[in-house]
Amino acid sequence: MSTAAITKAIASRWPVLKRILIAIGKWILGVARRRGVPILVGYMLERVEVFKGRLGRAKTTRRKRWLRGRIRRWTKAARWLTTNARAMHTQALAKFEELAARLPERSPMERQAA
Repeated sequence: MSTAAITKAIASRWPVLKRILIAIGKWILGVARRRGVPILVGYMLERVEVFKGRLGRAKTTRRKRWLRGRIRRWTKAARWLTTNARAMHTQALAKFEELAARLPERSPMERQAA
């Protein structure tokens, strides 16, 4: 298939392609929220357990203080992510909608030809 034929095919189907691109983008954001957040939180809590194990073996006060701070920060971050995942998803979806609204009504090929 030649470049001209591909260009003509895209130009003739641009509204459909635009809708498909928007649907795929929304789907990817949804999957990232549903699957990505639990995986990330699980990793963070796993790291907290590693830090707790190191705390038990730590010899110096300075190292113990550093590990306690690390445990506190990672636990707090995991809790924050769990609490705010929906709000982050909503903001990302709003930004995606804003960017999708800026997609041109005519295909880029049609605009070049005009």
